[in-house]
Amino acid sequence: LLREVAFEPTFQKFAGELVRGFQLHVIDRAAFRPVVSAAGLLAAVRRAHPERFAWRRPPYEYERERLPIDLIFGTDTVRRAIEGDADPWEIAARWSSEIGRYLERVAPALLYGPLGWGER
Repeated sequence: LLREVAFEPTFQKFAGELVRGFQLHVIDRAAFRPVVSAAGLLAAVRRAHPERFAWRRPPYEYERERLPIDLIFGTDTVRRAIEGDADPWEIAARWSSEIGRYLERVAPALLYGPLGWGER
């Protein structure tokens, strides 16, 4: 669930300006896919505000060359897919076989059963 929010920051970049955004409320924890949701939200904001949207440039943390979003996702493929207007579920579908192999490999070490990786 996305809930609209508006506030005035008291410091940093937008101090004293009315800033609009949203709060994310997870209603069904078992169905929630945070990485797919993050990709979907980024894609939606990019589509809604193409004139203002830009990926943050380096430096970020310890990295001086790669884009911060690529570090956060662990790859540049998600960013490139978003830039190509791919559906977030299409992006996630590309990971499916890799995730399956990973889950098989770590299954013996899991204390509380298999990790959830649901379909759409």
